[in-house]
Amino acid sequence: MIREDLTLSAGQRLRLEVELSETAVPLPELSVRVETDPEFDPARMGSTTIVTQETLENLPTISRDFTAFAQLSPLVAMDEMGASVAGSNIRYNNIQVDGALSQDVFGLSPTGVAGGQARGRVIPLSAIEELQVLIAPYDVRQSGFTGGVLNAVTRTGGNEFRGSAFGFLRDDALVGDAVIGGFARESGDLDNLFAGFDASGPIVRDRLHFFVAGELERRARPPGGFTVGVDEAVRSQLDADSIARVSDILGGYGADAGEAGLYTLENDLANLFTRLDARLDDDNSLMLRYNLAFAADDLAPNRLPGDAYEMSSNGTHIESRNHAVAGQWLSTLGPRLSYDLMVNVQSLRDRETANAAYPRVEVQMQGGESGRGYRRELRLGSSFSGNDSELDQNIVQISNALSLSLGNHHLTFGGGFERFSIRREYLPGTVGSYLFNSMDDLAANTPSEYVVHVPLTDDAGTTEFSVNQFSAFVQEEARVGEALNVRLGLRMDVPVMPDSPAENPAVLNSFGVSTSELPSGTPLFSPRAGFNLGLGEGRSTQIRGGAGLFTGRPPFAWLANAYQNTGLSSAFLTCQRRNLGVPDPELVPAFDPRAPSPTSCPDGRGAESATPIVTVFDSDFRFPRDFKASLAIDQRLPAGFVLTLEGIYTKAVNQISFEDLNIGPAVPASERTPENGFTDGFGYGSRVTFGNPGAGSQLVDPPPGDPPGPREPIFFPRRVDDAFGQVIRIGDRARNFAYA
Repeated sequence: MIREDLTLSAGQRLRLEVELSETAVPLPELSVRVETDPEFDPARMGSTTIVTQETLENLPTISRDFTAFAQLSPLVAMDEMGASVAGSNIRYNNIQVDGALSQDVFGLSPTGVAGGQARGRVIPLSAIEELQVLIAPYDVRQSGFTGGVLNAVTRTGGNEFRGSAFGFLRDDALVGDAVIGGFARESGDLDNLFAGFDASGPIVRDRLHFFVAGELERRARPPGGFTVGVDEAVRSQLDADSIARVSDILGGYGADAGEAGLYTLENDLANLFTRLDARLDDDNSLMLRYNLAFAADDLAPNRLPGDAYEMSSNGTHIESRNHAVAGQWLSTLGPRLSYDLMVNVQSLRDRETANAAYPRVEVQMQGGESGRGYRRELRLGSSFSGNDSELDQNIVQISNALSLSLGNHHLTFGGGFERFSIRREYLPGTVGSYLFNSMDDLAANTPSEYVVHVPLTDDAGTTEFSVNQFSAFVQEEARVGEALNVRLGLRMDVPVMPDSPAENPAVLNSFGVSTSELPSGTPLFSPRAGFNLGLGEGRSTQIRGGAGLFTGRPPFAWLANAYQNTGLSSAFLTCQRRNLGVPDPELVPAFDPRAPSPTSCPDGRGAESATPIVTVFDSDFRFPRDFKASLAIDQRLPAGFVLTLEGIYTKAVNQISFEDLNIGPAVPASERTPENGFTDGFGYGSRVTFGNPGAGSQLVDPPPGDPPGPREPIFFPRRVDDAFGQVIRIGDRARNFAYA
């Protein structure tokens, strides 16, 4: 018997029923052709979407990022920040390649993919056989998410040599106008050069095959938003003459303000994917895979309304390199017993460099034309949160499963180990930031405020820690009669954090929480159950569903904050003129881009008076965990169509929450009076307030056409302990839910 054109999705089971009878007539050959249908697979129970290679090749795409195709699932919402699955945060997804983790677990990538900070891709699109979008897979082998799994199944080589190459060019002639705030504007100069290839074939026929694919891309674009000198001043809220004056003033101090108009931002990407598949003998096969992803990007400054207008000096350049090596061994140990071992090693390196080395400068600008006035901040100099930084992520992932088939019962036993090692060099604001209330103040070098992040130890900017996660699972899939498949499973995950942050006794005394305690060693159980019922001739109707718990992991950046923000390694120093109506430059250091950034105020206040920010974890904190339940009906229709009605409900069991412990009691209503600084301008006199107004209001020149008047008072939070700034406790609550 020969079976041809038999294609199964990863994890899919297919039952073949072939009945043969004896006959005296010799049969030279018996050929059985089987066509599978993943939509009506008896093993399909939860909410899943399969995107085939044909769909990937035929649908148009500009980014060529496989995660963008996840939006073909009706439960996925996609935007520039990534894929939100069933209403969850993008950082709660699990992005995989052949079942192996391939993502930024630290959580800085806006899309979740490794290298996403530099707009990188995971693997070449031509290397993908299919994309699996798993929202509620009631299979306990899947874990590490509360959103969804985006798994790219890669292509393999065969006994025939195949290959292809392609390239394309796209420029602004093929791009429509951008629409910002209801106003259309030209996109500006755009260039996109792209080239790629793939090749596959046999090394040893029937035994050893290869597949390789690569992509190179160069993108060039201008900053987005309304631009000074290009768009009307009323759109950018700034005029070119004022910008030129600011640039001249900065030049007089010895600093380059950068470009305020259009300039070119470059984004270079390179991907290389290789895979070897070996059939060692009739019972054993081996897969080895290597993936390289490189991306370098000039991060765009903000030009959109609603925030400060940023010049090119306030931008940064980031480079990302991701190396991943994975291997999988499949073995048939007997007629009923099989074994699956997978090992994955990923190394991700991100490096960010600021465009300017002098402190950030913010100038409050005013202008107007034709009786219309406007006010907006202009920002230049080093990025406060994006100064030079490094991020290293090393991931080791081992999983294995033993499967035993006992007639209509299929048992799976297994476990796994994951190690996440993080090293980060990052201390934002160490270069400092100046605020000037006007161009005249900038020219006179009389800033109203100076903020700097002061390191208190030699290693204040270095954070190193690791997270180990152990797992074990057991599962049974049973066939009940000819129509019903049932799956029951239990999974246990145990996250362990062997490294502890430093203990800050002052935090313990003031707030009763420890900075050295992290959630570690608590078993998290995830029971799951699913079913699939086939009805009608040829399973033309299918009812499927299930329920269970799914355990994810938090973005490890939040753990890094607990290691770094103990209140012992760094603090923020603010030099500010409080009595804003009286010039008093002696309270704020003068701006000098050629000198080291000041670490003390002119009145002598230094690091000892700086305010530390603290992050702690609640003693009962647990990794994110959601309960999911779904029910669906699939119906075959004429002409190959399938009608599906599906509902899914998600309820948080452990959902991350944040609380500032250093917020004092609300101001009593009897004290919210104009004499105490509580005006009715923004309702401060009638609503609950947790802050006291500042010591004075500053008289400023309002936009042309408006009468002069005072600003509303600046409110300063009432603190439990004035020696600290924010004291953020990370806990979890069970309030979130979603349904679709």
